[in-house]
Order: sequence, then C-alpha cells, then structure tokens
Amino acid sequence: MTQIQSKKRPKFFASKKWYATALVLILLATLQEIIMESTDLVDNFFASSIKSNVHGFHHLADEIKAIFGANNVYNVKEVWEQWGLGNYVGFHYTAGQLAMNGVAASNQLYFIMFAILSGICYGFGVFNAQYFGAQKYKELQEVTLLKIYVCLIICFVVLILSQFCGYQLISFTTSPKYAPRPEVFKQLQPGDKDLAIQWFKYFEYEAASISTHEGAEYFKIIALSYPLLAINIAFITTLRETGRAGLAVWISIIALSTNCFMNPFLIEPHFLGDFKGIGVQGAAIATSASRILQLTFIIILFWYKRYEFIPRNWYRFDGYVTRRAFQKAWPIVLNEIFWSVGMVLQVKLRAYYSLDALTANAIFSTIIAALYTPLYHGFSAGTSVLVGSRLGANNLEEAEYNGKHLVILAFFVGIIAGLILVAGGWFLPELLFSNNTPETFRIAHWMLFAYGLCYPCLMIAATSYAIIRTGGAVMNAFVLDALFTWLVPVPLLAILIFTSSLDIIYIVLIMQTADSLKAIWAIVILSRKKWVKNLTATKHITEFDNKVKELKENAKEI
Repeated sequence: MTQIQSKKRPKFFASKKWYATALVLILLATLQEIIMESTDLVDNFFASSIKSNVHGFHHLADEIKAIFGANNVYNVKEVWEQWGLGNYVGFHYTAGQLAMNGVAASNQLYFIMFAILSGICYGFGVFNAQYFGAQKYKELQEVTLLKIYVCLIICFVVLILSQFCGYQLISFTTSPKYAPRPEVFKQLQPGDKDLAIQWFKYFEYEAASISTHEGAEYFKIIALSYPLLAINIAFITTLRETGRAGLAVWISIIALSTNCFMNPFLIEPHFLGDFKGIGVQGAAIATSASRILQLTFIIILFWYKRYEFIPRNWYRFDGYVTRRAFQKAWPIVLNEIFWSVGMVLQVKLRAYYSLDALTANAIFSTIIAALYTPLYHGFSAGTSVLVGSRLGANNLEEAEYNGKHLVILAFFVGIIAGLILVAGGWFLPELLFSNNTPETFRIAHWMLFAYGLCYPCLMIAATSYAIIRTGGAVMNAFVLDALFTWLVPVPLLAILIFTSSLDIIYIVLIMQTADSLKAIWAIVILSRKKWVKNLTATKHITEFDNKVKELKENAKEI
C-alpha cells in the first residue's frame, strides 16, 4: 500500500498528500453510507407525505374536530394554556405524522438489527482489513464467509419475530399508553378543563395505536427482505475494507434509485386512476424490491470480477482463524447490541413525554441518520484502510500516526458539519416533513440545534472508537461506547422524564451536553495506545498448511 505519511511528521497537521488520500477514502465511504442509509430512511420521508391513506385516521380526525372544534376554543391560546396544554393550540394529527411514526418505529427495530449486523461486519472486518494488508487472502475469504453466515442467522431470527410478534415489538417504541374513552361526548368549552385533559389523553392513545398498527404492517413486509440485506451488507463492507469504496457507492445507488422510483407509485399515487395506493405497505414493498435488485447486481459483478475476498469454498473454515475472528467480534457485537438498545430506549422515554416528541424524534433521527451518521461510518472506513491495513502490514508507527490525524481531521470536519446543522436545523424539518404539527417542529428544531453544537465532540468519540476497535482493543471500545451509554444518557433521561417538569427542549439540551462528554473519555482511552498492535502475526499452523505439507511428502515418496 502507498505510504501516505509525511516525512517531516508535523506535530498537529499532516501533509497535503495525507489529507488528499484520507478525504477521498472518507468521502467515498460517507457517500456510500448516505445512499445506503437513505434507501431505508427514504420510507420515512414518503410516509410523512401521506394525506389520507392511513387506517383509522379519518375517524380520529373527525372526533378531534367534534370535541375541540368550538370557535371559542380551537385556536384560542389562552384556553389551551388554562388547560395546561399551551403547546397544543389547534390540536390535530396528520395522516403523514401517524404513518411516519409507525415506519420510524419499525426502523428503530431495524436500527437494532443493523447495529448488530454492523458489529458483526466491523468485528470480522478488523481481520479483513489486516489480512488484506498482509496479503493473506485465504484467511480473508474465510472471514468474509463468516460475515455472510452470521448476518444471515441474525436476519432470519428478526424475520421470524416480525411475523409472530411484530405488533408487540412496534408498540415498545410507539408506547400507546392506555387511556379510557371519556363517557361525556360533547363539544368542549373553556371551563371544561378536566374533560379536555381526558379527551386529549384518549386521542393520544388512539393516535399511538394507529401508528403501531401501521408500523406492524410495514415491519411484516420489510422483514422479508432482511436476509437479502445480510448478504448485501457483508459484501459491501468487505469492498470498503479492501479499499474499493467506489464500487460500494454504485451498488448502493442502485438500491436508492429503485426505492425512490417505486415509492410514489405504491404509497399514495394520485395519477393512476382508481388505484389509490397501499400506504406504508407500498413503502415496504419498494424497499424490498430495491434490495433484490441490489443483490442481483452484486452477483453479476462478482461473477465477472473474482475479487480476492470472494469465498472459493463455502463450507470449510480454518478453526484457528474462526476462533480468532469470533474472539474479537463478539465484544464488538455485544457493544452494538447494548448501544443500540440504549438508543432505542431513549426514543421510548421521549415517547412518554408526548406523541409529538416521538414524531420530532423520527424527523430528527431521519435527518441525522441520512446526513450525519454516515460521516461516522466514513471515518470508520478510513480507519480500516489507514489504520487497519497498516497494522496488518506490521507498520505500527504509521498506523499510530494515521490514527492521530484521523481524530484531528474528524474534529475539524465536525465543526463545519455541526455549524451547517445549527443553521439548517431551523428550517429542514418543515422543508422535508411539512405534513406535521407546530409542536413537532418546535421540538425537532431544538433537537437538531443541540446535536449540531455538540457534533465536533461526537465526531472525536466516534472516530476514536473506530480506531480502538480496528486495533482489536475491543473491551476498551465497549467501555467507551455501550458502557457510557448505559451509565450516563439512559439513566439521566429517565430521571428527567419521570421526575422533572422541565420542557422537553431543556431536556434535549441537557442530554446532548452529557453525551458529548464521551469525547473526553475517548481521548483518554486512545492515548493509552493499547490498540497499536498487529492481529495477523501468528505462529499457528492452519489446516491448509498441514494439507500442503502432506501433499509435498507424498510427492517426495512418489
């Protein structure tokens, strides 16, 4: 591999050649991740644009209008403030809001599964990057095959769960808190405070129940494509780990284009005569079709391009290589499970605050996952090549140098990207998800603003985690990521939601500040340099080596 470090080795800034090489790797991987993430998240966008194709929505909207629709109540702020519902003047829900909540709830389950798949791929990828750097292609093929099989097992488990207990899984996130239907059905007046609160809670329960039903229907269909996703992600991450990020981008573009093309025809078309679409189920079908096409392209590509990582034998594994891969992978997978469940639990806690907070979180997570989370993965891919392959080639000094400058680069990229989000957070929700309530937009604005302010610190933590993981210091990576999540953000948010009367805006600001403290922990762990080691250096004798030795001895006897 080309040496890209500066000969003078400046203390803080690297050479222009280093930045050019690093940025190309990172930007290609980031672009591919944006496209791959958007393939699933684009369903949130199309679901939010639904005007009426949601089961139960029209009945709910009519009842809200009948109860709260008096001229001296509906848009009178003083009345709503008197009821303690000042943020809900003109109270209503939209079909797109309820549909997006359901799809976003399904995507939270996908988020956990994808985190586990990422943990598997990154855990085995630690060896892929180093075996590629060491030119040990037989071992590279075995680890790639392990990726495929383990990812398939995980996806089949989720597929089975989606068919038998999908509604229960979706309801964990949507949190439909039961509220009985009030016995008094009448148009409310300013003095009906107690009755107004009862009806408000009941309508929140009904809206959450509709979202849960929509999410369960979406989940049942989309889960059928998860085994295809398992194969796709295993090969796409291996392409990145072997320095072929450009190909991974094109493979992801195929899936995204297919999904975007099919969604308008299936969800709620207004141009196909009597066919009015099938709502969120149409979005699930479009995404599934995109994954079928993506896998077809991968099969055709690999048929013509016999890359060194493509398994030649799909059933045989070297015991030593397998054990070593699992030893390093399981803590990373465990980390991803704990971290992702912690993040989903935070979503559930926000849902306890209000349904609008849940919708705001769906808007926030869609924007962040589509545009900002990919930067984490971009730097992770850069780490695999600039750090992992150097460790595999036993060039530890260069690996350490590259790791240091990746963290510095991540910080400055985080400043630029964070400032863009600080400014864009005040108009992106309305621009992308116009079919929502004012309270939803208010919360989403502040969530994006707070995230943008803290983004440079989050970039430091994420890049440090990738470097530590690539060097095989997996327990340190677990301490930095999953353990921190369960020690700080999860309990803190629970305390703020259940014991304080703070507005959700202040809770968002406190939580984001606390999460950014992870950067300090990251720098401390990174500076210990336990990650600076070569995992491929070994004196073991493989089964393949024994067979070669046996053949040579037989040849001599002949």
